[in-house]
Amino acid sequence: MSDYNRSTRECLISQIRPEMLAAIRAYVEKNELEEVESGAKFCVETTNEKKKGGLFGGPPASDPDKVHYAAIVITPPWFIGVTFGEKAGVTVTFMPLRNLEVKEYQFAHMIPDTGIEVTGFRPGDSERGSIFWGLGTEPAADRLRTTLKEVVAAAG
Repeated sequence: MSDYNRSTRECLISQIRPEMLAAIRAYVEKNELEEVESGAKFCVETTNEKKKGGLFGGPPASDPDKVHYAAIVITPPWFIGVTFGEKAGVTVTFMPLRNLEVKEYQFAHMIPDTGIEVTGFRPGDSERGSIFWGLGTEPAADRLRTTLKEVVAAAG
């Protein structure tokens, strides 16, 4: 069983948590990228609520927040992922859609969960990296998978 209850909703980029939107804007400004909000093709926000049941019955230790949020924005030429938790703060990841690889979560047989694994280059990295993005089971998560695969194929 997953360590989280996850719920994914489709939304406009302007409707994600303000902390995450501010982090995207700061990243764009710092890296002198073109504005990304007006070109957003698809956006979801996932609420990740930690279940009890980690080691010794407590919550999983790897995440300091009982609830954290994640948003994925598809805005060619970028895949943007951003997370926020009250204790963990904000992290933002930009990866070019070109050469991005998207797979279903591969380890459900060991640790049941739902989501996607995204592998690609982050700006400035010399090696590809992979990131797991947990998703709920709602139709918005399915639409994200379909849209992301289509956009990645078109960017190829």
